[in-house]
Amino acid sequence: MFHPDPSAPATPPRIAGIADYRRIPAFNVAENARILLRYEFIERRLLRSMAGWLPGVARWEAKFLLGRLVWEDSEHTQTLRTRILELRTSERILDRAPSPNLALVLDELVLADDWREFLTGVAALKRALLAAYQRHLTQTQPLVDQPTVRVLRILIAEETEHIALLDEQIAADGGSNEAERTRLDAWAQRIALLLDAAGGVQGIDPVSYAVRSEDLRTGKKTFRCDYTYALDARFTPQVPRFIAGQAPFGDDAAGVYRSIAMGRFPEMQAAKGIALSIYENDGQPWEYYYLSARHLWDEVRHCAMGQAMLEDQGVDWTRLPHFVGNYHFYASLSPLERAIRLGVIIELAMMENGAKRREVELARKHGLALAETFQDYDWADEVNHVDYARRNIETMMHGDTSALDGMIADINRRYAEFRAPWEAKGDKF
Repeated sequence: MFHPDPSAPATPPRIAGIADYRRIPAFNVAENARILLRYEFIERRLLRSMAGWLPGVARWEAKFLLGRLVWEDSEHTQTLRTRILELRTSERILDRAPSPNLALVLDELVLADDWREFLTGVAALKRALLAAYQRHLTQTQPLVDQPTVRVLRILIAEETEHIALLDEQIAADGGSNEAERTRLDAWAQRIALLLDAAGGVQGIDPVSYAVRSEDLRTGKKTFRCDYTYALDARFTPQVPRFIAGQAPFGDDAAGVYRSIAMGRFPEMQAAKGIALSIYENDGQPWEYYYLSARHLWDEVRHCAMGQAMLEDQGVDWTRLPHFVGNYHFYASLSPLERAIRLGVIIELAMMENGAKRREVELARKHGLALAETFQDYDWADEVNHVDYARRNIETMMHGDTSALDGMIADINRRYAEFRAPWEAKGDKF
């Protein structure tokens, strides 16, 4: 029979592992929901701002990071929205700005002078979010509000990682020299002051800073997404995929591996096209941005698959001509046309003609284990993308898709016209 040691310290009482369950919280249900609405607003606006900046960020590694952060912040937004609705909150107020001063923080953030300054502002805002999430755990009632506690614990873990990853990219390639750090610290301080004017992330802190219009970029500067496919100096952009006279990859295992890798590596173009639509396509239901954020991250991961396969072959992928033509075409389209081009003309067609299945089988036939794994998951992603496109197209067409076939024909005609000058020289897309 077990006999506890009477000298051992007493275990604090717990219910289902929850301690301090008789704590009186700092706020009630309505106040809790009001603060969560501010978190949701920041996360939602952040992901759209990061999508808007992704095409213009020159540093290759930073593009990958932004793709991941767009998706994970969309997940943060989704879980916060779910919890807010459970706290007697109407869905009608979910997409409103909680306060003009809080909206101003996000308005100013996107007007950074360059990508490094933008990432610095994102990191500063995420530091403030992280502190608010940690503070919230000490303010709320841990038993009755345990669903919020669980959400916040997930967000705390991911925001902590986001900040470290952002700091790494900011400091890379000259970002850590003294003059640059001084410039970037000033921008981070600017974001902090604007948050102060908004009463902090939670909106309950004393305000010590008064916003002056003459200090703002908002109203004097306009942000516009990059349509040029920004790349750092390691890369050489090339509009057509293949130049006339370029040797084919070959039918042996090495050629097949290179062909599969080069099929995935240019998919940053698709990610950038989706990023444009996330930022530019204002006023859509939340589901549009949620599905688009996942689609964007999938395409970024597909590009990374291509990079990984090239590295597996010992290829320096920075020295390959970087195909950018599809992005140039995406940039000429509207958000609806981009969804049709990528989700229907490309991805649905590959489902219907069996192209994705054949890629997996070809990799298996040649014993290319990594390529087979990547293509298997790429295929699974593409099935989901077709569904995302269908739902988003129906949303943008307000449920009436009767004009879809005509739009497909028009996009195909315009793509043929776009390719024509290069194909006349024997180049290929």
